[in-house]
Amino acid sequence: MLFLHRYVATVALLLIGGLGFAQSFTLSGYVWDADTNEPIPFCNVYIEGTTLGVSTDLDGFYTFTLTTQADSLVVSAVGYEVQRKAISKESSQTINFNLSSASLNLKEVVVLAGENPANRIVRAIIENKPNNRVEELETFQCERYSKLEIDLENLPEGWKDRKVLKPFDFIFDNIDTLSDEKPFLPIYLNESLANLYHSKSGGKAKAVIKAQKISVNETNKSFTEFIKQIQGEYSLYDNWIYILDKAFVSPFANSGLFYYEYYIVDSTYIQGKWSYKLKFKPKRKQEPTFYGDFWVADSSFAVQRVNMRMSPDVNINFVKRIIIYQEAQLQQDRWLPYKEKLIVDFIPTKENATGFIGRSTSTYKDYRINQKILANFTRLLTPIIVLKKLTKKTQPFGNKCGTSHSLVPKRKFIQ
Repeated sequence: MLFLHRYVATVALLLIGGLGFAQSFTLSGYVWDADTNEPIPFCNVYIEGTTLGVSTDLDGFYTFTLTTQADSLVVSAVGYEVQRKAISKESSQTINFNLSSASLNLKEVVVLAGENPANRIVRAIIENKPNNRVEELETFQCERYSKLEIDLENLPEGWKDRKVLKPFDFIFDNIDTLSDEKPFLPIYLNESLANLYHSKSGGKAKAVIKAQKISVNETNKSFTEFIKQIQGEYSLYDNWIYILDKAFVSPFANSGLFYYEYYIVDSTYIQGKWSYKLKFKPKRKQEPTFYGDFWVADSSFAVQRVNMRMSPDVNINFVKRIIIYQEAQLQQDRWLPYKEKLIVDFIPTKENATGFIGRSTSTYKDYRINQKILANFTRLLTPIIVLKKLTKKTQPFGNKCGTSHSLVPKRKFIQ
């Protein structure tokens, strides 16, 4: 009996000791779209060759713990190239991913009977457009932060070593190496913080600009007109989206089913609402269309998030790609605009020459909707009022204007 007790005690000590030496590994990080720098929600993050893994949340964040060492972490998402990264032996490590857009090819989809269910969802989106347009609200007020940035890209090797640019070495300390393809150099920045006021009876929303900063004077008329084209307003619920004076067919146009093929690829809850993810692509080549994916809420059929690109066969002079990203958030039981981004990448006229890229971004917050007092107030406003304007500044105004929006990193710009 004494021997049995000693045996049990010895085994218990070995087990406790083994637990003490067991090591766990915590992996976490973010998954972003390499083109738009936006988070990618609901993508798969897993250990290669196993079923261990998680999905990213709405902010593109993931975290999970392993009890054994693994070699590599894999991320996959519909519409993106699969990406792998090595895992180190550290007990806690951050591994971020930037996923590139995949090709237009989709796996064969077989519909056994009846209509493609994706088409029924698209028809419901079209039917409910009047209920989901922010412009159809009787009144609304919100704060909008807008930014337009023009960057040089594909900078040639040795360019910064030219003698004429030696006095401006500080510029090259601010080259952005987080570009989706190659480092780029910012040359123009226009930021503004405004209150928007809209009443349905008053037409287009009026803007009271609380602060505006422009890094370069807009003295060149051609450059000014180009900027206006990038900053042009449009709605995804419109039948046509005008970019650089080119009319594109919206994937939510009344005739969208004539131009696009749609496929349901996922479903989950977003902000407590059951939602579907659809992927779409053009039915024919060389038409002014897009390809990409979107999330749509069930029952209301409001579009929650869109990520789409110009079809590669569309011919626009000197334009390599156009990317549109838009996101809505549920506020007061309505899906209201939260973030909008437009990226236009221009092809240089000569091979390997320096090109440029335009990025227009807007974010919205602090909505107040359907308040009767706003109707009369809006009628008294002129279309645009500028309260404060700054020019030739080297830093964004940031929190000095009382905004909590995410602003661009502090860096110098060519004046």
